[in-house]
Amino acid sequence: MKFLALLKKELRESAPWIAGAAVLFVLVGGVLLYDRIIDMRHYRPWGLDPGSSVPAYSLIEPSPLDDVASVLLVLSLALGLVLAGRQFWMPTFLRTWAFAVHRSVPRLWVLLAKLAAAAIGFVLAPGAVWTLLFLFASKTASLPYPPRPRVLAEGWLFVTLGLIAYLGTALSACRAARWYTTGTFPLAFAAGVVLLAIALPGTAVTCASLAVGLAVLLPQLVVRFGAKEF
Repeated sequence: MKFLALLKKELRESAPWIAGAAVLFVLVGGVLLYDRIIDMRHYRPWGLDPGSSVPAYSLIEPSPLDDVASVLLVLSLALGLVLAGRQFWMPTFLRTWAFAVHRSVPRLWVLLAKLAAAAIGFVLAPGAVWTLLFLFASKTASLPYPPRPRVLAEGWLFVTLGLIAYLGTALSACRAARWYTTGTFPLAFAAGVVLLAIALPGTAVTCASLAVGLAVLLPQLVVRFGAKEF
């Protein structure tokens, strides 16, 4: 029950940012998807007359979700930075950590409540909206072809990149070093993971980058938060 109370507190404090991200993604992503659907209604492979057969090699397959995926990536990264700032940096500036951690609950519970609230936020805001937009694009009869299922999975990888940004920002807040010295190293590492995942082609490379980022940042956050003097 105490953990649930902590989780409700974190969700209540993060709810405006999560809801704002969801609404923004619905509006911007919906407009971009609608525009792409309108454009693709007139799509036809080059050099073919109406009614002629379409050889497989002549197909050009732009995804109706290309622009939406770009918004998803930016929004996921921004949400990670904002949630980590709200949960870890703001208590430092307001000097409220003593009230947060000196309770009759293990300190690990406080951290787990923050992590769980952030995970729920990523699932509800960018993740759920992305899934709904994908399903809408898949069911739209006016498109010449639906988006492939792998597009949905790749979008969720973008959501996970936002989690990497969240962990890097949170770990930077928990380090004893000053932000202008080595305090921002975790955030720089998270930025490197994100850039590597985006720059190198292939889903396997992206998954490997995410795995390395999570394996490095998450255990350090648990250790640093447990040992930090508030």
